Amino acid sequence: VSNGHRLLILRDNISLTRQAYVDFDLEALMEGEIYPDFVLLYLLLHQSRLEADKPEECRLEKWSREAQERGTRALDRLRDGVEQAITALGQGFLAHPENTNLRRALQAGTLSPLGYYQQLLRLIYRFIFLFVAEDRGLIPLSDIPVGVRKRYDFYALARLRRLAGRRRGTRHGDLYTGLRVTFACLEKGEPSLGIPALNGFLFSPETLPDLNGCKLANDALLSAIRGLCYTEENRILRPVDYRNLGTEELGSVYESLLELHPELNADAFTFSLKTYAGSERKTTGSHYTHRSLIRCLLDSALEPLLNEAMKKPE
Repeated sequence: VSNGHRLLILRDNISLTRQAYVDFDLEALMEGEIYPDFVLLYLLLHQSRLEADKPEECRLEKWSREAQERGTRALDRLRDGVEQAITALGQGFLAHPENTNLRRALQAGTLSPLGYYQQLLRLIYRFIFLFVAEDRGLIPLSDIPVGVRKRYDFYALARLRRLAGRRRGTRHGDLYTGLRVTFACLEKGEPSLGIPALNGFLFSPETLPDLNGCKLANDALLSAIRGLCYTEENRILRPVDYRNLGTEELGSVYESLLELHPELNADAFTFSLKTYAGSERKTTGSHYTHRSLIRCLLDSALEPLLNEAMKKPE
């Protein structure tokens, strides 16, 4: 479909919440003489891409299926990476020689293995929140001077992501110490860095009561970030595209976390994750409800009430 200025290639999609289409801005393409985009449009829309005895056998459909399969494989690798990240953090905090209070709490039972795992998960959620927010240009604020935005680069997780792709890390702990400063700025806000005050539970000290004063070696932190930010294919690290990662993909990763529970030995400084068996998962209520089902439920529950409300004068 086209209005003369834009052209969309639409595809009937099974998802109830997200349309599937490729969008070309014809006006910008022609006025800007963007030749690579024109080549892409030509290669994608050429008649040969749509010719086939059956619609499902045309080249566009084959490409669509291949992209879906690749996406599924990438998502599986991301799930493995999240598990790797939790294990690296869990092991890293336990093994650091200065985290005596954490080990004592686990040995005495004042902090349970599940409580420790929940705090590790919240730290993972902080990372993912910042990956998405930074990639989408939400942090720092877009309407601040360029100089302030560049200053934030020294506090951003983007810097740690670049390091994780190139280095294994050392036993020093400076990177996590700096990251805690970023977390504090996000909770209270820091105008000099263009960071708004989030005032949410995720970045408050109460989120990580037993990890707030802990130290973490650079190699453990970079290993965790590497697991979250890169997938490996044929021994090549490929960055995860958090800018375009949808809620359904994040939900799928979250669902895989619900299947895991921790096994640790505070005396031996070991931490690992074990997958729940099917029956165990059912009894714990560990399920993620997909967005499409939630939308149907909200439509059926709320629409009648909204229709009734619209009939009233106020």
